[in-house]
Amino acid sequence: MVQHMYKIFFVLKYPLAYLTKLYGILFLKINIDDAGVINIASADETSAQKAIEIINGIIAEAEIGKIYLGKVKRIVDFGAFVEIMPGTEGLLHISQIDFKRIDKVTDVLHEGEEV
Repeated sequence: MVQHMYKIFFVLKYPLAYLTKLYGILFLKINIDDAGVINIASADETSAQKAIEIINGIIAEAEIGKIYLGKVKRIVDFGAFVEIMPGTEGLLHISQIDFKRIDKVTDVLHEGEEV
């Protein structure tokens, strides 16, 4: 069940044709009821599992203190904004980038890099 109903919009934003083309998912049916429960049906178990992973990624919420792998989206003087989930960015402060002191974020990180 989706904890926050506004997340349903993000699931509906990705049409089945997009999932089929991008991820090779075949014969998939997604149904979201009024309570926010998402039902997935597929003739292929692999496609159903992949769809579950994608939807869980879409509706996931960031947890404070958890470590994520993400892509650097924007660099500023005091750190870098890193996309940790689709549509969710977090600030990586300059003091947390390296064990030693760094003068400029761009000495260590570049946009598009995974950290």
